[in-house]
Formats: sequence, C-alpha cells, structure tokens
Amino acid sequence: MKRIILPMILLMLFCANNIVIASFRQGAVGDECFYFIGPLSDQWGGSALYRTDTFGEYIEVVSEDRNMGALLGTWSDVIHRFQYCHLISRDGGYTWDSIGSYSGIDTYASGFGSVIYIANHGFGTNAQIGRSTNYGETFLFHHVQGIPDTVFIKDLCLGGSAGEVYALTLGGGIYYSNDFGWNFVFLANVVTDFGVFDTSHLINGLVPGEFFLLSWGVDVKTIIRVHDYGAGGYLIGAFTIQTPFFSAEITQGPGEMYFIAFQLDFWLGGTIFISHTDNFGADNWPYFIHEVPGAGVKNQRVAPHIKLADNYPNPFNLTTVISYQLPTNSQVNVQVYDTAGRLIATLVDGWRQPGTHEVTFDGSNLPSGVYVYRLQAGEFSATGKMVLMK
Repeated sequence: MKRIILPMILLMLFCANNIVIASFRQGAVGDECFYFIGPLSDQWGGSALYRTDTFGEYIEVVSEDRNMGALLGTWSDVIHRFQYCHLISRDGGYTWDSIGSYSGIDTYASGFGSVIYIANHGFGTNAQIGRSTNYGETFLFHHVQGIPDTVFIKDLCLGGSAGEVYALTLGGGIYYSNDFGWNFVFLANVVTDFGVFDTSHLINGLVPGEFFLLSWGVDVKTIIRVHDYGAGGYLIGAFTIQTPFFSAEITQGPGEMYFIAFQLDFWLGGTIFISHTDNFGADNWPYFIHEVPGAGVKNQRVAPHIKLADNYPNPFNLTTVISYQLPTNSQVNVQVYDTAGRLIATLVDGWRQPGTHEVTFDGSNLPSGVYVYRLQAGEFSATGKMVLMK
C-alpha cells in the first residue's frame, strides 16, 4: 500500500471539526446541494469551499482562501462560516460579508432552520454558548450550567426537538440540555457506554432524544445512533479507510447522510472520497473518488477519476502491492509485463466495485529486473514500473 505522509500542519488544519460539512435541500426531493470545506493540492494550507448537486459524483470549487475556516451551516443560498471572524454568503458561497468577530470559538452546531450554536474557550461553567436564530447574523451568549469546571467542551449537536442540545467534552462525556444550552445534565460516556474512541464527533439527530456519534479509529470509522436521550445506542455503519481526515453530516431526508474523507499526500496532492447513503451508512458505503484540485479551478465541475498508485514497496524483494481506485463499477484488468513486452502475469480480470483495491504481485519465481504493470478499466489505462531486487 502506498504510504501517506501527513504533516502536523495539515493535521492541525483539517482534523476534528475543521472538516465539517453541511447541506441543504432545495426544490423537489432528490434535488440535493451539499457543501463541504477541504484542502487544495498545490497550496500550503490552502483550502476551498466545495459543492455537489449530484450526490458526490461531480464536485465544484465555489471559493478559495488561504484558510476557509469551518462551515457553521447552510440554508438555501445562505452559507455561514467561521474564519477568524464570522462570514456570511447570501449567494451560495461566491461572495462573503463579515458580520462580526467572536474570539476563541472552539465548536459549533447548526440546525435545519436558521439556528446556529457556537461555544468558545472555557471549562465547564466558564464556557459560554452563543445562540443565533437569524443564520448567524447575531448571537446571544450565556454561561453554561451543569458541566463540571474541569471539563472542556469539544463538540455540540442538536436533537430533533426545540431547545435540545448535546455537548461532548474532552474525555468522552456527553451532556444534554433541553433549554437551548443553558443547563446541562450528564448522559453517558462514549468510551465506557458506547465502546468508541473519545476522538468522536457529534451529528444532529432528526427525532427527539436522538443524535449520532462519529468515532475516528485509526483504520475504521464508525457511526453510532444514540436514542432515547442517551439510554441506548447501536452501531449502524463502519467505514474502513486509513486517514484521520474524515467527517459526516446528516441531511433532512430519512436516513440520509454524507461521508467525506481526505487522503493527503503531503501538501502536493491527495484524494477526496464522497459517499451518500439513505440508511445512515448501514450499507457498504459506495463512494466517488476525486483528485484534490489545485488553485484556480473555481466554478469548474470536477469529475470522479480512476487512479493507479505506485506499487509499494519499490524496489521490492519477492512481493509488492499494487493499488488502484475506481469511481464506479468497472471491468478491470491488471497485468504485469517484462521490458520486452512479454506478459508475465494477469493479476485482475473482472468487474470491481467503486473504491480502493489492492493486489499482490509475487516475483519469487522471476529474475531480478524492471517490470511494468498495467491497469485497464473501461477506456482508461495507466502503467507503472517496479524493480525486483533479490
């Protein structure tokens, strides 16, 4: 498998809530427009606001910045984000206006109406939560009650009834408020009660007493539905991908969620994975694959792509792994040739589903030398060179 280098500066920029994604439904059922913030491939720390109206099949860069910050919510053409100050767009993200500055904002949650919650630096009752009912134009702040002074608020989400707010604290504690975030009571701990990592993210619920936990493991990301105000919870989906850059967001349709993942190859390139599901991720999570675009591609639709990665290790002794990515179901053929053009081995010959695939090449019966591997998927073809050294 190709090894991915993940520098600390990119981890700081895009981990946790900074890959927060938001969506809105417009027009008839199925007419979906979905926004998310992600990196650009050729800028140190550069990022962009992306949108898709094809459930992730095609993406478009709407606007670019050195650091786009984080999305707080989207409603039709109104988009709200935080980047040192609060910015609002009323034309779908093409132009932005500053509407105020609130220092020390750590986390946020937005509802399906015009409501946004934000929480600033602070532990327990020293923390403040701000609530806006006008798409973030103005906020009313108040101190938090019911969360211990020694506990730091790291995430917020909303439930399915008015005034229902959940807070996730450092260490995995979940607290519940039914009065718009003024007073909280302890519900559960994500580690001891739900068996997931405390590096979790809260996702809005659709019905009273419901919210979702997105847990970031090293290799496996899981979705847990928590119901009855923390009284119960169960696993509804798991996604296997080796990247910390992962997030999810629920939309207004029953069971409908989007999942976003980024694999970054230093700051020189990378891959975007987008999955749309209508059963909370309980299916196999098919996804579209896109190359992370560079700067200067605003308002251009980016199609999903097929990618053949470098084999690893290379040079190799006896065996090496060849990996490739498919955006859709494809008829795939992977073959190995010597430098004279003679066919050495056929590694893959058949239909494969969307996603990342790996195949191992065994050269134990071959002499040392240079070999060529070739991927054919539909009309797409690509080749790579590998060196066998015994």
